Amino acid sequence: TGTNGKTTTSRMIAGILKESGLKVGLSCSDGSYLDDEILVQTDEAGVLGANEVLSHTSTEAAVLETARGGMAHTGIAFERIDVGVCLNIAEDHLGYHGIDTLDQMAVHKRQVIERATRAAVLNAEDPRCVAMRDHTDAKKLILFARDAGHTEVVSHLENDGCAVVVDVYKNKPTIVIKASGTVTQPVIAVADIPATGDGAVVHNVHNALAAVGIAQGLGIPVEHIARGLAKFVMGINTTPGRLNEISGFPFEVLVDAAHNPHGMRSLVSYLDQRNVTGKKILVIGVRKFFSDETIHRCTAELAGHFDLYILRNYRPSDPKGPEENRALKSLEDGLLMHGVPHQDIIVKQDVLAAVDLGIEIAEKGDLLVVQVAAGGNHKWPLIDRIKDSRHRAGEDLVNARAKPLSESGSSDRDIKLLLCGDVMLGRGIDQVLPNPGDPTLHESWRKIYDAREFVTRAQQKNGSLVKDRGFAYVWGDVLPEAEAFAPDLRLVNLETAITINDSAWPRKPIHYRMNPQNIEVLKIAGIDACALANNHVMDWGAAGL
Repeated sequence: TGTNGKTTTSRMIAGILKESGLKVGLSCSDGSYLDDEILVQTDEAGVLGANEVLSHTSTEAAVLETARGGMAHTGIAFERIDVGVCLNIAEDHLGYHGIDTLDQMAVHKRQVIERATRAAVLNAEDPRCVAMRDHTDAKKLILFARDAGHTEVVSHLENDGCAVVVDVYKNKPTIVIKASGTVTQPVIAVADIPATGDGAVVHNVHNALAAVGIAQGLGIPVEHIARGLAKFVMGINTTPGRLNEISGFPFEVLVDAAHNPHGMRSLVSYLDQRNVTGKKILVIGVRKFFSDETIHRCTAELAGHFDLYILRNYRPSDPKGPEENRALKSLEDGLLMHGVPHQDIIVKQDVLAAVDLGIEIAEKGDLLVVQVAAGGNHKWPLIDRIKDSRHRAGEDLVNARAKPLSESGSSDRDIKLLLCGDVMLGRGIDQVLPNPGDPTLHESWRKIYDAREFVTRAQQKNGSLVKDRGFAYVWGDVLPEAEAFAPDLRLVNLETAITINDSAWPRKPIHYRMNPQNIEVLKIAGIDACALANNHVMDWGAAGL
């Protein structure tokens, strides 16, 4: 638990546990996993994620990211744990759930440490973390710090304690485990951990120290710890939204989830060490519930570190409402207040449009930094938008807004496309078509087991369906509009399997399927091609696909 680094530390220790040959369940703000298998991909840093992992029959070791918000909303999923860790207490999320001060936040987060039985792992550099040692009955107390001479570490070692620190070993900064007296056990050189960027990514040095402390508390052999950290690489697949480099552009692109003053301080500390020959461009938003004071603390950390600031909403799903407008105005005012010239600030409220603008402005030698949401699935639209823009011709970025074919030659002409996303023809839709299939559902989470229930509810709300329903019925007014447009090509995303297979994919909460005898519903609309790149084509397994 902590303000920054929870997910990265959780993934680091999960990798170390896998090196020990264990089947590892991980719940974090990116989802729930069993080793590399995704169980649920959304924010699972709380009770739901812990239950998902702990109830899985294959789990041999559980790593449970336990976030402040989850504890406040739904409590804690465990009465006791082997090892509890607190990374930091910082000025984030104050003013919610009756927690108005850092001391109150420390008491709130202390609940994890109070449940530790084998070891409590605490950040020696954070006084409120260290103070938690008086509130644990764990058999072992392990402190971690970057400085081997930190006063709390020295005092702890003098009292027969154990600490994980960075010290010089064979002329290299190295993570070592220190015990009372002169016992020092080297684990791994900082430079040999890819996630630390040779020590430049200071917050990941902290995260690695915490992970080593957890492993020490569990009694994991040092060689397993070293192998796990040496294999841990920051990337979209391992740490989505956290210092992700996205290649394929003539300039550098970095995606990160820094969203509070503490995180932004860590981010700019790292960026200031990078050799950037061109401009530094930041695309960023702040949470709409942040106070003006918190937003201005964020701008104090950011001001002076970038050449251009593109301001936007925090999440793609955020409406363009008064709260978002207030947050953007406060963000702009804070940057101006801290000395950023007005001409270096662009307000582009729409999230994806702001990303597009950053890509359009960036040139060879520049660094484009795009902030994404920290937890859940809100980060993926931005990451996908960036990845989809990676079109190159030699060293030149090909503009996504390509000129019409009619401008490229006298013999060419414009092509009209009809593009339609998420054509979902299963469940209740299948039931109102001329050839309804098996209505059996597997949606125990909402206690609906018959697709006809959706039809019933629709009729209760909107009145009875017309009795004469042909295959064109579900398209409503679309087909005449499409005919008037006269497209050359009609493409849709088919958001369902078309199958009579009845083997539903296990543990998936929603399963779509349409009876193959209803295929005429696509033909009558003149669909030329269906894309299957979505999350429902495997709802009924390989046979259904």
